[in-house]
Amino acid sequence: MVKALSPTSKWGWDKLDDYWRLLPSAVSFVKEGDGMITTEGKMVTSRIIECLAKNATANGAEFIFNTKAEQLVKDDSGKVCGVIATAEDGSHVQYNAVKGVILATGDISGNKAMLKDWAPITLRADVCGYYPAGGNMGDGITMGLWAGAALSKSPSAPMVHLSNQQSVLSARLMCWLAVNREGLRYGAEMPVEPLITNARMNQPGNVAWSIYDGNFAQFVQQQNPESYESMLYSIDRATGEQVYIQSKIDNAVNNGLIITADTLEELAEEVGMPVDTFLATVERYNKWCDSGVDEDFGVPANWLSKIGVPPFYAEPVPTTMLVCIMGLHVNNDSQVCNADDEPIPGLFAVGNVQGDFFGNSYTVHCPGISHGRAITFGNLVGAALAQDTVISKTA
Repeated sequence: MVKALSPTSKWGWDKLDDYWRLLPSAVSFVKEGDGMITTEGKMVTSRIIECLAKNATANGAEFIFNTKAEQLVKDDSGKVCGVIATAEDGSHVQYNAVKGVILATGDISGNKAMLKDWAPITLRADVCGYYPAGGNMGDGITMGLWAGAALSKSPSAPMVHLSNQQSVLSARLMCWLAVNREGLRYGAEMPVEPLITNARMNQPGNVAWSIYDGNFAQFVQQQNPESYESMLYSIDRATGEQVYIQSKIDNAVNNGLIITADTLEELAEEVGMPVDTFLATVERYNKWCDSGVDEDFGVPANWLSKIGVPPFYAEPVPTTMLVCIMGLHVNNDSQVCNADDEPIPGLFAVGNVQGDFFGNSYTVHCPGISHGRAITFGNLVGAALAQDTVISKTA
C-alpha cells in the first residue's frame, strides 16, 4: 500500500484554510514496481481485488463469471432464498441460498432511464467513464423492488469528475479563470469535484471554458510546486524523448479541442462569448490576482492565475460521470427494507446498491469510499450470516 496523490487530493491542499482544506488521504494497493495508481502508464486498479479473491477462494468461495442474475426467489414464508440467473450459454440456473442473498450489483450509471428519473444532471456530463460498458444497470434495484424493497430514502448521489482523456491543462488539473457562454465567471475554480463539475453542468447551454495565457507554465509551477515538471513534460513512449506540453496544446488546437487567439477580443469571438462582458470579467479577475484576495469566490492567492500574456487559450471544462449511487433502502444491519422500514427476510445489500448512505452528491474528500464501504459491509454481512445473525448481534 502506498500513498497516492490523486487529482482529488492535490499538493498543498492540507495546508489551506478550513474552507478549502483537503487532506491527501488516497492510497493505492500495489505490488513492488507498480508505481502509484496515478503514474502515467501504470494504472493499477486490481491488486486489492486479486488479494480479496485469492483469500476468498482459499476459504471456500466460488466465483461464477459471465452469469447474470435476473430474478430473486422467495419461499412460501416470503423469505428471499435464492436467485435465478442466465448462464453464458443462455440457459437459466437457480442458485439456492441457505443463509441469505446479498445484492452487490453496483450503481445506476449505465442505465439512462434511471438516471433521467433519479439523477437528471448526470445526463449533462460529457461522457460516462465507468467501465465495463453495459455494467451498473441497476439490476439489483429492480430485483429488490420485485421482492418488495423500497428505494433509498436519500436522493441519488452522482459523482461527476473532471477526468477527460482529451484534457491538456483543463480544470481537471488547474485553477484557471472559468467562464460560461455569457462571458461571466460563475464560481470558485478550485479543481476539485464535484464543486466545479456541478457548477459547469448548471451553466447556460451546459458549457464553460478555462481561460489561460501564454504564461501558463509559471502558474502550473505556482499551483503545483512539487509536481509541475511531470505536468509540463512527458515521455514519448515511441522515442523515449521528453516532450514539452506545448506540443499537446498545439495538437489540441489543431484538432479543435482548444481555442486560441492573440487577443482576448478575438478569443471571445472565437468562443462565441459577448466580448465586452468577457473583457470586464478578465479585468475583474486580474484585479483579484494582483491584490491576492478573490473578493468574489475566495480562491486562495496561489491558485489565482492572471491573464495577460498572449497567446490566449480557452479549453472546455470537462465532465465525466464516474458513478451515480442510488440504491435500496436498508437498515443498520444492511438488511433490505420495505417502505415501512421492515426488513425483507433473507435479503441484504452492500456496496453502491446499498442506499441511505449518500445524498445529493458523492463526496470526494476521502477517496475510496465506494470500495471501502463495499469491502466493509460485505465483510460484516458475510460474518453475520455465517453466524446465523445480523451485524448488530454479531459476537
